[in-house]
Amino acid sequence: MTTSPYPNHIPPACRTRPKPEAPAANEPARPTTDPDVPRLALNQREAAKSISVSVPTFKKLGLPYVPAGTRRVYPVATIQQWLADNATRPNAG
Repeated sequence: MTTSPYPNHIPPACRTRPKPEAPAANEPARPTTDPDVPRLALNQREAAKSISVSVPTFKKLGLPYVPAGTRRVYPVATIQQWLADNATRPNAG
């Protein structure tokens, strides 16, 4: 074993943090929100995912948001209205 000239040196193999344990196969994953509380607004990533677009594409759409501290939240009703307003109808042929 070689000694390091640095007394507090930690070898790379010892620097890794232990991985958190995954829930057992028969246990449901713990939800991040309370299922009894309705979601009135979504963050940007959730809002983009809800309409199946990327975050950069979602930003280009220019949907109105509500500032919440340093975050932007997008009301679900606004997203639904935007979808209804921008839906196209197939050509009748």
